[in-house]
Amino acid sequence: MEMGHSAFDLADEYDYGRANQWPGGEPAEANVSAVANPARVKWHQLVTAGPAAPTRRNPDCTKTDPGPNPAAPGVVGTFEGARYSHCGIYRPVWDCKMRQTLAPFCPVCTAAIVATLRPFAAP
Repeated sequence: MEMGHSAFDLADEYDYGRANQWPGGEPAEANVSAVANPARVKWHQLVTAGPAAPTRRNPDCTKTDPGPNPAAPGVVGTFEGARYSHCGIYRPVWDCKMRQTLAPFCPVCTAAIVATLRPFAAP
């Protein structure tokens, strides 16, 4: 997780430690957004296609959404709760390494990592 912050400018995706409601505007990190609409979020090109884009709002902004995961692992959409707030800010998948250290990096974080490392790759 710490390398995700320092080397790839990724945000924490867990939703505890500060205000219940996200107090700010759109964050700079690639993996969190104040935009709830999967079609308009900054990672919209990675949102999993389907009849309804995956999204989940936290039903109780005073605590972490208990789940269960509303989508299959790796499905990209907008899932409320990230960057130390329960509501008003979204992460791309239900569970990612930037939320839970035992999880793999999600497609959005992976894309940010690849984009950062691409200039250093041999041709």
